[in-house]
Amino acid sequence: MACCGRGHEIRGPQDRLSDGYTCRYCHRENQTRYNHRRKAAVELLHAAEGRGMTVADALALIRHAPVRTIQDCAVHPRLADA
Repeated sequence: MACCGRGHEIRGPQDRLSDGYTCRYCHRENQTRYNHRRKAAVELLHAAEGRGMTVADALALIRHAPVRTIQDCAVHPRLADA
């Protein structure tokens, strides 16, 4: 059987998206990671707004925060309230 670049088994056209190239399983994993990052950013935004920051200031803070900090807050939500 054929495999995609990440090693997912490609059994036929049903394992590819409509573009004919993208692996359905890779796409699903990418979307899951994207949604987790998006959720973490929204949670940080709400925590900052709860502390009285304006949306613009909160977005600037999130934009300049190291990715690891955002990931840590997503894993440990209590850090967003600390």
